Amino acid sequence: FVFFFFKQKTAYEILSGLVGSEMCIRDRYMGIFVLMEKDFIPLKFKLEDIYDNSADQVAKIHIPRYQEISKKFLQVYNEKPQYFSRAPGRVNIIGEHIDYCGYAVLPAALEQDMIIAFKESSELFIEVHNMMEEVYKHFKFPLEKDMKFVEQKEGKWVNYFLAAFRHIAKEKSPELNKGYKVLISSTVPIDAGLSSSAAFSVSSTLVPLTVYGLREKYTRTEMVGNVINYERSVGVACGGMDQTISIFAEQGTAKLIEFNPIKAHTVKIPSKAALVIANSLTTVPKLQTAGTRYNLRVVECRLGLRILAFKLGLAGPKEKKFATFYEMQKSLGYTFEKMLELVKAHLKTDPYTNDDVKAVLGCTILEVVNDIQNHDIVLSSNTEYYLYDRAYHVFGEAQRVYQFRDICEKGEYPNQLEDLGKLMNESHFSCKRLYNCSSPELEVLTELCRKSGAYGSRLTGAGWGGCCISLVPFEKVEPFLKAIEAFYTPERRSTWAPTDTLSQYLFATKPGNGAAVFDPSSAQFLQIFTQITLFD
Repeated sequence: FVFFFFKQKTAYEILSGLVGSEMCIRDRYMGIFVLMEKDFIPLKFKLEDIYDNSADQVAKIHIPRYQEISKKFLQVYNEKPQYFSRAPGRVNIIGEHIDYCGYAVLPAALEQDMIIAFKESSELFIEVHNMMEEVYKHFKFPLEKDMKFVEQKEGKWVNYFLAAFRHIAKEKSPELNKGYKVLISSTVPIDAGLSSSAAFSVSSTLVPLTVYGLREKYTRTEMVGNVINYERSVGVACGGMDQTISIFAEQGTAKLIEFNPIKAHTVKIPSKAALVIANSLTTVPKLQTAGTRYNLRVVECRLGLRILAFKLGLAGPKEKKFATFYEMQKSLGYTFEKMLELVKAHLKTDPYTNDDVKAVLGCTILEVVNDIQNHDIVLSSNTEYYLYDRAYHVFGEAQRVYQFRDICEKGEYPNQLEDLGKLMNESHFSCKRLYNCSSPELEVLTELCRKSGAYGSRLTGAGWGGCCISLVPFEKVEPFLKAIEAFYTPERRSTWAPTDTLSQYLFATKPGNGAAVFDPSSAQFLQIFTQITLFD
């Protein structure tokens, strides 16, 4: 996997070192957004600068939401919020489970986002409330640099929020002379594979950075590396896609994100295409399944990498020469087709056991993966590891990302959507058969989507439940949505909250902007809120 945390290094050094080359810090050229050294999370004074307003969505959707959050903040704390941090969820169009192997992915930010209203406090506490107070309890923590994580299962969600403060307090050593009060609101579906955790981590990080005057001390490049580390400290061996797109997204475009060095290339999705998200209503709790799903795949990829490197004569049996499949492929200079041939030639299709790995490398699985987050949980939960399947998926999926990008860049032609849809379907079948990360509900849903007019439909956001993304002709979106309603039977809807609506689980989406801090002190915003007596 790609990112590790070394306490003695800055996030900038971490990112530069882990991708294997010096960070490219320049400017915009040829449609490529290269991460810039003096590029900070923006402070915005108008919601129109954050959200798409082509159909008056700011007045219809976003201002009412910010009003609702502000009213609740006033009820809870008897004062108005000072700022709002926000970060979007994301949908991965193609490129599943390959970011932690060093390969490019192609996500887009959602319009749905995580918003945190907050205000500085003279009290030396961090107080956390959630708009969904019936689900997420209230917390109040003394302001301490060595703040402990919450251990109780029902309270672990708040650790995503605390992680940023814990690390910022130690790394930047701000004078902790004030606390803060926050209220959390999200329209990103939870445990649905749309990266609610990264949206939460990014928006949470912006709170202490703003309160302690550090927002312009962290570039967006540093933010990516730091937020990955914060999220990993909670217990998830994540890659870098979710955090990168949440921070660097630009309205109306997808991004092909590379990690070697880190770059975000703008990709224009064909204008005749729409992206539709459908929720399988099966949750994907990362922390609770760390040993048998996500982190297990990270372990399997590491084992496959080490055995391939040894059998190809690139490294000794106990040598940690490469961190990722990408680094090994780059060293060889081989095409994806050649890498797939090497997987066939050197990895067995049957699962590997600890004895098998020891017979090849002369060391135990533990010795190979002991620096991976939650490796102990993975090893105690599994005895068999499918290295051939995982490696074959990684190289095939990495190739599909660039094929997808290339088709988009050709300009529109008669069968373009069919060609893109074919890649999305191939991606899904690889996730299902080789990475074993689909679910019965996702299989039913993606098949229904294809039969209802989608050119391609695939699981997104790591799988095992959550959502699928479908490529649909723009003019057929409405009948497509109508057809997919059949999935949401009364039995499935019985799990919804009383206030839930179908549009929360099934919707067409446009790529949105990345993270920002919103200052509501502008005359326009104050005038709006004066009407509801929240602001002076």
